[in-house]
Amino acid sequence: MSARHDHSHKSTTGLDRTVPIPQPFHELDLEKTKFELDVVNEARKRGENNLPPQDRKTFDDIEQRIVTTIETQLHRDQQYFTDQLNAYHQSMAGLDLENEAVNISSAAQRASTEFIVKVDEGKAKLFTLWRNVCMIENQWNDFRKKHGLLYPADYPLSRLWNVAVIIAILGIESILNGNFLARGLETGLVGGVVQAFVIAAINVAFGVFLGDSVVRYLFHRNIFLRALAMVELPISCVLAVIFNLLVGHYRNALGGPDPANASAIAWNSFTMQPFALGVFQSWLLFGMGLFFYAVAACDGFKMDDPYPGYGKINRKHEEIIQDYTNEKANIIDGLSHTRDSALNYMRDARQKLAERRAELSSLRDLRGRLIHLFESHQNYLNSAANDLLSAYRNANIQARSAPAPAHFNAVYTLPKLPPPAPPPSVTNDQQLDTRIEKTNAALIEAISQVNAQFEGAVGEFRQIGKFVNDGDHAAARTATPA
Repeated sequence: MSARHDHSHKSTTGLDRTVPIPQPFHELDLEKTKFELDVVNEARKRGENNLPPQDRKTFDDIEQRIVTTIETQLHRDQQYFTDQLNAYHQSMAGLDLENEAVNISSAAQRASTEFIVKVDEGKAKLFTLWRNVCMIENQWNDFRKKHGLLYPADYPLSRLWNVAVIIAILGIESILNGNFLARGLETGLVGGVVQAFVIAAINVAFGVFLGDSVVRYLFHRNIFLRALAMVELPISCVLAVIFNLLVGHYRNALGGPDPANASAIAWNSFTMQPFALGVFQSWLLFGMGLFFYAVAACDGFKMDDPYPGYGKINRKHEEIIQDYTNEKANIIDGLSHTRDSALNYMRDARQKLAERRAELSSLRDLRGRLIHLFESHQNYLNSAANDLLSAYRNANIQARSAPAPAHFNAVYTLPKLPPPAPPPSVTNDQQLDTRIEKTNAALIEAISQVNAQFEGAVGEFRQIGKFVNDGDHAAARTATPA
């Protein structure tokens, strides 16, 4: 008897809400209903007995059964109708367009405010770095003017090669000298290499010190410092000769009859006859020591600009300028990212707001269609009830010998159900459209504001780093952002 409703038809809205599409309510199979209620047979049986009596003013049992069947079906259909209607109303309320518009406007303002804060933070950080650039620039210029330096600093971009040379010297000298010193040591080659490494380290350290801290001052503008370097240079060379002569005497002592006291024997022989090394191997050891000492001195000298201190301040100068340049680029990149994030959010918000508005219109259309279908279905059920009643009454009248009750001529009216619940109050079209228009205008204004703020900030950042009185400032030339 009950109509079967198809819930499989669904509609997906713009915000991934799935709601049922209204389908026509199923009509009753009246012939089947007549058969199930045994309308005709009951009508004839009652008619033959002139039932219901002529003076009956209300429905008899069969009429009441027909009406109850139709009203029961109506209530079932009403439940389905109410469920669908509530689904539409929940979807409408879930859109929450009024609050969404307010939230979007507030978020757009927050995005704009956040951008302003980041701009201010970037300015503060950049000004601090620029102050450092100005300070090192002044130091760099003062140093060059004070020392009369008109040429750019000349030093390797990396000291890895110089360090590699020193390590290579230590390794080669340790291995070669280790073979010479191994004779007479109980530890053999290993002990010789260890001692040779210590000797090589001392030799190389003296050489690097000579090249880096003595020879460089021969180029100093200060006469006193140049004179001091001229005195230190031969002293350092003499000390290197003495040290390597001692190493040669030590090698001789290791090869003598008493290697256990080689150090004391070497010192005594050196003080008595410093250049009497005797064997060729000792002279070879002496020569290698001086050679590696000279190589270490040259390597130490090449580690930096020939003029003392010039390479150091120039490296610091370039490092601070590079830090400033990199930070400026990072700040502008960060602002670009913040701007793009804010703009993307605002554009997405506008799109979502438009989608929600379209979804609301779609939900309203579906709701109106559902109401129309249900009203039509109520009319149909009213007509079906009268058809069933007519079939019963006509068969009853044909079988009667007495007149039928007067109400047989009356038309049955199915009780009207109360009107459906109204949609959520937030769906007032005029107010909603006004709110959406204001929100769109606010978003457009916020987008323009963020773009203007970004362009203004980038312009200000580009101005930071340009001297008013010195347009050819080194940092201004190198720190201009791309």
